Amino acid sequence: MFVSTIFVCFGVFFVGYGVWHTRRALAVRRDGVRCDGYVVGREAGAAGGGLFPVIEYTTADSHRLRFTSKIHSPASLLPMKKRVPVRYSAANKANAVIDTFIGTWGQGVGSLLLGVAFLVLAPFAPG
Repeated sequence: MFVSTIFVCFGVFFVGYGVWHTRRALAVRRDGVRCDGYVVGREAGAAGGGLFPVIEYTTADSHRLRFTSKIHSPASLLPMKKRVPVRYSAANKANAVIDTFIGTWGQGVGSLLLGVAFLVLAPFAPG
C-alpha cells in the first residue's frame, strides 16, 4: 500500500507540473514574440545531468537577455554561436524558450506522460 501511495503522489505531482508547464507554453505560443537567439554558453545540470545551452536573444525593444534551456542538448546539435529560433512572452520578456517542438512542449508533455505512467502503475505497485 505504501508504494502505491508513493506512485500516486509522484503521479499527481508530475501531472500537475505538466499541466502548469503546458499552460505556460501555450501562453508563450499564443502571445509570444519570435526572434533569433544564439548559443553563448552551456550550464551543467544538477547531479551531472548533462549540459544545457545558454541562449542570448534581443527583444523587440533592444533589451539583450539570456536564458538556460531546460532541455538537454548535445554540443554537436547546438554548437556555440549557432542561431536558434526563440519565442518570448510579450508580458514577461525573460520567459523564453527555444521555439522548436521539443523546446516548447518537451518538458510539459514529458511530465504529463510520466505522471500518467505513475498513476496507471500505482494499483500494480508491490506492497
